[in-house]
Amino acid sequence: MEIEKVFNLIIVAITVIYIAVIFNFLMKIEKQDVTKQLNIQLNSEDLQNKKEANLHNSRVKV
Repeated sequence: MEIEKVFNLIIVAITVIYIAVIFNFLMKIEKQDVTKQLNIQLNSEDLQNKKEANLHNSRVKV
């Protein structure tokens, strides 16, 4: 009976650790995706700002 309880506790502990590792892995993937999205958004905004600046500069020169 005692041995059964010990084995059950070990199984529960291994399961909790396994779930924590998977959760941590998924959070890292999500964080990378968010970082990529932010970089893409910043790059597109930067390009838009450069286009507007070039358009403004071409108008000023004329």
